[in-house]
Formats: sequence, C-alpha cells, structure tokens
Amino acid sequence: MIRRCLVVALAAAALGCQAAPVPEIADGGPIVGVKIYDTERDLRELFADWRELGVDTVFAGEELASREGFRAMAGETGTDLFVIFPVFFAPEELAEDPDLWAVTADGERAKEDWVEFACPSRADFRNRRIEEAREIVRRLQPDGLSIDFIRDFVFWEMVAPDRDPGAIPETCYCAHCLRLFADRVGVDMDLWA
Repeated sequence: MIRRCLVVALAAAALGCQAAPVPEIADGGPIVGVKIYDTERDLRELFADWRELGVDTVFAGEELASREGFRAMAGETGTDLFVIFPVFFAPEELAEDPDLWAVTADGERAKEDWVEFACPSRADFRNRRIEEAREIVRRLQPDGLSIDFIRDFVFWEMVAPDRDPGAIPETCYCAHCLRLFADRVGVDMDLWA
C-alpha cells in the first residue's frame, strides 16, 4: 500500500491557469485524495463513501489521524493515509513564544485571518518541528507525510490571480532575521535605526 511516488496537483483551473494533468503513481493509476481535519461521521461509513467516490488517499490532520480506529479503517479499506504537517503555521508555539513570529516589511506580525507564521530562520524552531514530524511518523506510521505551510508567509487562498505581486506581504523582517542579514553582508545595524 505504500506508494513510492506521489505527485500532488493543485487545482490550477481554480486559479485561472491551464488545467494540470491528473497525477499518477508508480503503477500508473490516478491518485484521488481528500483533505480532512475533523469529522463527526462514523468512520466506516465515511471511508465507504470515499471508496464509492474513488478516493484512494486521505490527507488528514494529526488529531484526526490519531483518532482511535482511523488508521485501521484506512488500512482496511486500502486507503493511503498521509498526515498533514504544517511547518511554519504554528499558532500554539507563537502563543507560547511571541518572539517566534515572522514579521512583515511593514513591521507587523505575519498574520492574516487564521494564518499565523513563525519565522523560518529559527534553527531551534525548525529542529523542534523536524522532531515533531519524526514523532508523528513513528507514532502513526502513515503512508506519508503531507508537508504543508513550508513557505514564506502569505494567505495564498486569498490571493486573486490578478493581484499585484507587490501587494503580497514580504517576510521575514524580525529582529533575528535583520541581525542575520546585517552579519552576512557586514552592515552595522545601528545605521538602520
């Protein structure tokens, strides 16, 4: 059931782009997946409905994938399970350590609606996230890990195709990143004040 190759296609048509080809796996069959974070439904009925619709892969949030019976039902129905792992979207860590926030060029926290981003240059944070990902894989033994939010800050769901790229927030301008930049290029930070 473990797939050697997974190609994830974005809904390019929704963005006004030319449609992308249907992704295929190593054995040549199409991948039909669903992304889900929570459900109140009976798992047996849910997976049966998915199979009836041709869904063979589920991308589930960690909490749902950890729910008793979820992994077993995926295996029983031949549905590949990928656990969604958001890398720089980390609201819990940001609440605990406000210094982790990514900062926009306007000096604001990298937050729009529910999207909240940590600074991508913090080695300790990245190392913790890597260990969290390893622990999820050890504990849940999914068919794969769906790496999400591994990019600079942008609430891309709200970026229209005709949006001026200059209107998209730039990050990261936190004190840590500014110090790194100044050290690498040999600029005196006091001159920026």
